[in-house]
Amino acid sequence: MTLEWILREYGIDPNKDLEIDTSISFGAMSGSFIAGIGEFVSLFEPNALEVEKEGYGYVPEERIKGMTFNKYFQFAYYGYEAANFTKFGESPVEMFLAKGEDFGGSVLRDIDYNSVDDFNGYFENQLGYYGGHPWGMLRGSSRTRVMFHPVYSDDGYYFWLGGNPTYMIFEIVRFYLGFKRNNIPVLLSNAEACVKYLREEDLVGFVKETEMPIYCESRFHGYKVHDFRHWYEDEYPQLKEMIEWLPLRKLELI
Repeated sequence: MTLEWILREYGIDPNKDLEIDTSISFGAMSGSFIAGIGEFVSLFEPNALEVEKEGYGYVPEERIKGMTFNKYFQFAYYGYEAANFTKFGESPVEMFLAKGEDFGGSVLRDIDYNSVDDFNGYFENQLGYYGGHPWGMLRGSSRTRVMFHPVYSDDGYYFWLGGNPTYMIFEIVRFYLGFKRNNIPVLLSNAEACVKYLREEDLVGFVKETEMPIYCESRFHGYKVHDFRHWYEDEYPQLKEMIEWLPLRKLELI
């Protein structure tokens, strides 16, 4: 990782001197940082500039005290219910284990779901020895995973909901509405991108065939683009007149 190389250049051992959270998907990093997860974040432009301009964004005022895993599963269940996933009478725990991430395999087998100490202990130590993406409401790739991440602040918890609106907009919106209806303090990551997608105001960036059409935000300076594809004129003839072609950057030898 470039970040780890830079840290070592300045005499910081990323394995001993700090903890790097690799459980959050790339597209959700700015939103999770705004929500209060982590003290520092590594971002590409234009995302870094946007986070700086926004001044960290909205944070819910309410806090959940005495948090346990059973409460977490119940809160997640409100989202599943709103998205019509609960069709066969599953309990909150059964629903989460069927749809969510595995919390690093068998970790939860050794945890008391009703214990405040066990929840706090897991939350505080998750980066040390737990694998996977421990707060995923929907397991999947970086494009299809939806995260429901607790954030500790002011002696209690609120939650951060994040995912890729291009692929998971309906699940994200339904989850969010389910949480709000049940008074769960939640921050919606990429809220602006979600609204633009629903209004059909979002942008699609076309990249050259030799590039993987993902994580290409830095290719479109000055534009907020989160969906990327290859351009094949035979496949998209109806889009030809809608495309705005950006000028090529001039390369100069120094």
